[in-house]
Amino acid sequence: MAERLRQVIEERPFLANGRDERITVSIGVATLLASDRHLDDLLRRADQALYLPKAGGRNRVQLAS
Repeated sequence: MAERLRQVIEERPFLANGRDERITVSIGVATLLASDRHLDDLLRRADQALYLPKAGGRNRVQLAS
């Protein structure tokens, strides 16, 4: 689902200041683990995953390890 969302955002221009503009996104994805005690544990892994595509070329989906 994250990859489909990334593709839709990349392919569809949006109107900004009277011009069609295109943007890209990087998305970090994490799953809830049985060991997670707090929502922050999940969000921390998703945030860490997010920075990998930003450092490696952007416009990607990265799953947390």
